[in-house]
Amino acid sequence: MPKTAEQEKLQGYPGHRVMNPGLPVVDTAIPGPPKYLGRIAQRAYNDLVGLVGPDGMRVMAKSDRLALILICDAWEEYRECKAEIEDIGRYWLLPNGSMKRHPVKGQIAPSLLQAL
Repeated sequence: MPKTAEQEKLQGYPGHRVMNPGLPVVDTAIPGPPKYLGRIAQRAYNDLVGLVGPDGMRVMAKSDRLALILICDAWEEYRECKAEIEDIGRYWLLPNGSMKRHPVKGQIAPSLLQAL
C-alpha cells in the first residue's frame, strides 16, 4: 500500500533523516560569457551552456564555469590557427628552395618529404 504524502514527509529521507523545508533555494542560473572572451569563444560558451546547463542536460554546476571558459578559449584559438593555415598554407618555401612547415601545423607529410 503506497504511503501518503504526509507519511513520506514524516518518514524523511531514506536514511530516516528529517527533511528540512527551511533550506534556501539554490540558484541554478549559469552566468553569461565573460567580456574578455572573443566572438567565437562567446558563441561557443552560449551553445555549450544551453546544452549542458540548467535548460539542457542539467549536468553543469557553477564550479564548472572556469573549465567551460578554458574550453571555449581553446576552441577559438584552434579556429584562428586553422583559418591561418588555410590562408597562408601548411608549408613555407624558403629563399634557399627548402620547405618549412607552418609553426601551427604538426610534422611535414611523408609524401612531401619524398618530393624534397
